[in-house]
Amino acid sequence: MNIEKLRKELADDPLKFNYANLPIQDIADKLNEKTRTRVVEFRVTELGILNAFADPTDGEAVLLKLEAEATGNTMLARALRWMQPGGAGLDIGNNATRLMLDGLHAKSVIDAGELATVKALAEESISRAEELGLGVVRDGHIMEAQA
Repeated sequence: MNIEKLRKELADDPLKFNYANLPIQDIADKLNEKTRTRVVEFRVTELGILNAFADPTDGEAVLLKLEAEATGNTMLARALRWMQPGGAGLDIGNNATRLMLDGLHAKSVIDAGELATVKALAEESISRAEELGLGVVRDGHIMEAQA
C-alpha cells in the first residue's frame, strides 16, 4: 500500500468525496466501490461485434453500416480488415479507434446505443483505489494515512 499516495488522495479529495467528514469505514468503502471506468486494450473481430449485442442481428447491422461507410473511407476499410477472420482484431481500447468510432457516430453511421455497446467491450469497472494503484484499501490504511 502506498500510504503517501493515499494520504494525498484524502487531503486533496479531487473527486469531492468529502473524505474529511466521513467515518473511516465509509472512506474505505468509497475508495473500494467500483464506480470508475478504465479503458483497456481489447481486440475484437467480426464475431466479437456480433456477440457484443444481445441480438446478433444488431451486431450484423452495425457491421453492414461500417462496411457501407468503408467504401469511401480507407482508414475504416483497413480497420475492418483487421476484424476479419484470421485478422489480429481491432483494438477497441485504442484512442484512435475510439475517436474513429465517435466520428462515425457524429456522422450518424452508427447510433449512440451501438457506439456505447462497441466501446464498452474495452471498458472495465474499477474502484478509485484501483485507479490510483492502491489495490484494496482497508480501515488500517486510512488510519495510517490520517496519522
